[in-house]
Amino acid sequence: VSDSLLLCTSPPSSVGYVAVEVVSTGSHAPLANSNSNRMIFTYHPEVHIQSVHPSHGPVLGGFLVRLKGSHFEATNPMENATSQPSCRFGTTPVEATIKNSTHALCRSPIHREGRVSLELSLNGQDYSTSAVVFEILGLRLQHLEPTHGPPHGSTSIRLLVGGLPHCAWPLACSFGSILTPAHCAIASSSAASSSAASSSQPGTAEGTADDDGIGIDHNSVDLWQGSTPVVCLTRPHRSGAVPLQLLAVGLANVSAGWFTFTEQPFVSSIAPTIAMRDTLTPVIVQGSGFTNTSTLCCRFGSVRTNATFINN
Repeated sequence: VSDSLLLCTSPPSSVGYVAVEVVSTGSHAPLANSNSNRMIFTYHPEVHIQSVHPSHGPVLGGFLVRLKGSHFEATNPMENATSQPSCRFGTTPVEATIKNSTHALCRSPIHREGRVSLELSLNGQDYSTSAVVFEILGLRLQHLEPTHGPPHGSTSIRLLVGGLPHCAWPLACSFGSILTPAHCAIASSSAASSSAASSSQPGTAEGTADDDGIGIDHNSVDLWQGSTPVVCLTRPHRSGAVPLQLLAVGLANVSAGWFTFTEQPFVSSIAPTIAMRDTLTPVIVQGSGFTNTSTLCCRFGSVRTNATFINN
């Protein structure tokens, strides 16, 4: 490569240490006889992964994954010996932390939804061939409201979303072909985002120890099992029902059902117009633009009461 940098390929060998030297062209003798010219190279047994926990994570990554197996450590007697252990999710490498010969930790990366192989390397180049499967799970919609709003837009829609461990990735809502930005609705989501970013180094992850003494990131587990509120505003749209989706831009999307753009209800008459105090009196409301939804209600002053849809 240059007069001060060479690229060599290590040949197959048995487990153990060998000396690495540079020899001149056409000669088997080293360029110098001093031991300072020799580097120690370690051949280690094949790394094998037996299990991983958890075996799934969100598309936005950040999950601390624990690997169990064998031959996770390789020693080198040189004082300046370095290694760059890494996990590989599919074709995406991430930094790994080797705890001991049977345990390692790494964080799942941002990745598209699907099943990928998870392998471990002690040098960042030679990976295990254990064929362990890690599943990248998409977002899950748990609740949506409201499901309708006026055509002029500006309706605030609230979605409860599972599988969203942080909000560091751009989100959007799509109403048919119209996109509008979305954002997490609670401050703690921002804190979770900062936590996910700061904990990208596996060795700094906080957690408690299990019976093997290896840290488990319970915060990730809690975030996966819980839900995150996401809010987006409608834009002007012609009347009618359109498919609504939540998008993690470029990664995943989840169908939220249908949103209906409809004119605001108009009240032309009510009957009766009077009632005795502290009584529950049925009141017939006539008008237009009524929509049969589970959130349909009437408001008397500041008090809301359930309404029964008869027709629009």
